[in-house]
Amino acid sequence: MIEPTDPVVTFVEVLGGMDLRKYFESKPTVGRLGYNATTLLKIVLFAMMENRRSLREMEKACRTDIRFMWLAGGAKPTHATFQHFINGQLKQGVETILRDVTLQIGKKTKIDLTTSYLDGTKIEANANKYKWVWKKASERYRAKLNATIGKEFAKMNAEELSYGGKAFAIKSRYEAEDLVGALTWLVGEMERQELRSVYGKGTRKSGIQRHLDHLEGYLEALMRYEEEIRICGPDRKSFAKTDHGATFMRMKEDAMKNGQLKPGYNLQLAVSDGYITAAGTFQERNDLGTFTAMADKLKTMYGFYPTNIVADAGYGSIENYLACQERKMRPYVKYAMYSKEKERTVQKDPYRVANMRQADGSYVCPQGHAFTRVCVRHRQVGTIEYRVDEYECGHCDGCPVKEKCTKAKGNRRIDVCELGIELYAEAKALLDSNEGIRLRVNRSIYAEGVFAMIKEDSGYRRLSRRGLENANLEFHLVAIGHNLFKYHQERLRAIA
Repeated sequence: MIEPTDPVVTFVEVLGGMDLRKYFESKPTVGRLGYNATTLLKIVLFAMMENRRSLREMEKACRTDIRFMWLAGGAKPTHATFQHFINGQLKQGVETILRDVTLQIGKKTKIDLTTSYLDGTKIEANANKYKWVWKKASERYRAKLNATIGKEFAKMNAEELSYGGKAFAIKSRYEAEDLVGALTWLVGEMERQELRSVYGKGTRKSGIQRHLDHLEGYLEALMRYEEEIRICGPDRKSFAKTDHGATFMRMKEDAMKNGQLKPGYNLQLAVSDGYITAAGTFQERNDLGTFTAMADKLKTMYGFYPTNIVADAGYGSIENYLACQERKMRPYVKYAMYSKEKERTVQKDPYRVANMRQADGSYVCPQGHAFTRVCVRHRQVGTIEYRVDEYECGHCDGCPVKEKCTKAKGNRRIDVCELGIELYAEAKALLDSNEGIRLRVNRSIYAEGVFAMIKEDSGYRRLSRRGLENANLEFHLVAIGHNLFKYHQERLRAIA
């Protein structure tokens, strides 16, 4: 009853050569027998191949779609069953499933894993976009609260209240333990003096109770600010209240045309020949910090780094070029000024730093004044340390072309990294080679084409699950569905 060109035939062909039982641990059953885990996995993956991401759609398909009924063997799992299965058994092994499905497809068609194309996009999180927390605001409120707590302790010291026979310490920063100790002492002091807590109109609080109520409120606020700063961590500046893993960032979809920040995740893909070989979900707002993580993920999943790695200018940096050297990868990665350097106006701009560089490595402005090194900064990337030299021209005051040369109020300063100049030159040589041109063209087809299929064709523009781990799980399932559907399209073309 099923046509040979139906997607389910392709699906069974791919998964038929895989042992799906290895992804699940056999656990002793107590009570009624549950659904077979491999059966549920087939239903979920085929639903992703069919672009049915809703759990209720999966439930309905197992009752009305003959293909799902065939895969389910007549079973009728509910949406809650799929939810428990995905969250409980798929979360840890979804990367392994993506790898194995990709390798299984690679046995049937060509996938060149030695060349990897990187690209990323931002997807809106399943979170309220009007409820957020900014790390700087929490830090500022915490600093003000510490000053307020210090004033409260100063009042207590002025009233000759002693904590263990000593005055309350006045600090620039208080911890929760400091307030808990003071509150414990105040409660004990009220019991010792037989004071009763009173509230409401017509009552008068004792001095100790007023201090107790104030410190209780301060403790609650302090713990809230500390928790907000902890959730942000050292690398983030914000998070959504309804999804702590989501970071506020600017999306390409801006209906209001005002640069509105929305809670989202940075989704990264490594693509080879149009197939997704690795996926990553990050909280960083830019792509620079995701480059090495994606390269290392490819190494973990497939046992080797790709020989060629291709990416756009969003990934070009000294740190990432050095990472490619350490991992023996050829970086066909653009840097920020790669495209601008090809413009004739930029090439002839006399005030451009590269055009002021002399043959001996010194710098001279268009008016003939030499730059002098005034500062040297050192930076560390892994085991490699490099330096950045800062130069200054001391003849900018009264210069007739200063407005064209710099916007600085004083003398013009420039930063020069000799290592960066060398790395950019090597990257430019790779990018301008015949192989580099071919790979750059393929990147726009493969990497950006994958996101076009996922976002435009499949309508995947907002996550359904909350939390970093759950978002990563959902994105990997979408990636597996894409690979299965792409292989099905190639199979149909072969049949035709």
